[in-house]
Amino acid sequence: MNLSNLKISVRLWLAFGSTMLILLLMVLISATRLNTISEKNKQILDKNAIGVASALEISSIIQKNGSRTTELFITPDPQARSNQYLAVDSNKKKIASLMLKLGKLAETPKEKEALKALASSVENFSATFAKVADLIELFEREEAVAMMGKTVFPALNIALTDIATIVTLQKKEMDDNGAEIKNDISFSLKLMLIAGALATAISAMFAMWITRSITLPLNNAIAAAKRVADGDLTGKIEATSKDETGELLSALADMNNSLVMTIGQVHLSAGTISIASREIAAGNADLSSRTESQASSLEETASSMEELTSTVKQN
Repeated sequence: MNLSNLKISVRLWLAFGSTMLILLLMVLISATRLNTISEKNKQILDKNAIGVASALEISSIIQKNGSRTTELFITPDPQARSNQYLAVDSNKKKIASLMLKLGKLAETPKEKEALKALASSVENFSATFAKVADLIELFEREEAVAMMGKTVFPALNIALTDIATIVTLQKKEMDDNGAEIKNDISFSLKLMLIAGALATAISAMFAMWITRSITLPLNNAIAAAKRVADGDLTGKIEATSKDETGELLSALADMNNSLVMTIGQVHLSAGTISIASREIAAGNADLSSRTESQASSLEETASSMEELTSTVKQN
């Protein structure tokens, strides 16, 4: 298929369509990448950040409960201890609410396993706290102190370790998502640069091709028209394409041929008229000669008649 035979409008649509297609693909790919970045960013904000904040809040509450457990030994007032128990119970409810929030965020097997371990360690810590509180209320302080060292503090450390595990998992996922976002941004920038360069190159190529395919035939048509205007009908006009410029050159070639034929016919008619004119002139000359001869004869006849008339009168 000869692209030069395509109509100019088709070539223009082909050029602009190719450029628009590349730009559209660039927009679609960029939009897909931006959507991926948005999802990763949403996961960081709605999951990882909330997960870390919730785990750290549980850690803070457990440590407060641990401190309140220690304060029970130095609080002789039953009402004050009752207030401590109420605060601990309130903190347990907060921990339960935070654990539910973490449960909704847990997606991977490691996260679910870590959350299960934390729930167990928190429950164990609460149980040991309750036992110590019972011993204190029974005034069995020595046994309570021993239990603090053997069960309460180890249970607290296990719970804090499990919390640290969850925080580590969430931070790792956050770092991974951040790295993926960085890679997606870098890839999107490279893609936009490559697509932009490609679109520019294709546009320049089409612009050069379309310009040459239009201007060269037009220049040939202008040159041919100038030759005809100057009276030179010997030039050869040839159409090399079937587009609008090709049709223009074909029309100029037909016009040139028609002028050549017309001028030839004019020359032929002029020759015929010249011959006829010479023949008419010769006929006129012959007719004039005959007319003069007849006039002379008439004059001689008239003279003879006059002489005859004179002779008749004298006799």
